[in-house]
Amino acid sequence: MPRTAGELVALLDHQPPMWEHLAWAGHLAIGVRKLNPKWLDHRMGYPGRGQIFTSAEAAVDHAENALHYMIDIVEQIDYWLSPQMRELAFGRPGSSGDAAVIEHTAHRLLGVYEGCMDWAIDLRSARPPAALSRLFQLAADHANNPVRAFRDFVELTVSEFDKFSAVDWYAQETNIEVSLPFTITGDAELSRQFAAERSRVLASLRRG
Repeated sequence: MPRTAGELVALLDHQPPMWEHLAWAGHLAIGVRKLNPKWLDHRMGYPGRGQIFTSAEAAVDHAENALHYMIDIVEQIDYWLSPQMRELAFGRPGSSGDAAVIEHTAHRLLGVYEGCMDWAIDLRSARPPAALSRLFQLAADHANNPVRAFRDFVELTVSEFDKFSAVDWYAQETNIEVSLPFTITGDAELSRQFAAERSRVLASLRRG
């Protein structure tokens, strides 16, 4: 399983059995490692200097719309892991894959991962009226599960595909099973807290 750019180039040059899957996993592993500085920012709750909201109503709308955007981001994962995309990348059974498509699909998945972190950093960097700070923090926390799930998925992918290095591909019968579930679980408590804070903020705005 390639873990460096040099190892990935060597794999693509030699194209051993199952090179398509190994290359895909290598692109993911290398990409996640390159994004570690941003992941640390996300993990540490880094607040940059973002958009200033002078209107509480506009700030509430922004936080709510941001959650819809997060749903769109996460749905892209299903697209890039779909059977159609896998067939385009890895090829049909008995045929070779496409190195360019393999790299592209891996990088698109990495883009979703990075997009989740950027989304959360943007929300934490926003400067709404003080009474809405907690609402924005709760909204940003919705990125935690997708980010964690992606990192777990890549770690599992590397671990599973490492099995290929121990396989005797010239044996009479070669059978290897790989299970790569990607599940993003919702955070019911976080959603409850966000809804309660939203209701509190809206009630406060109605009172003037």
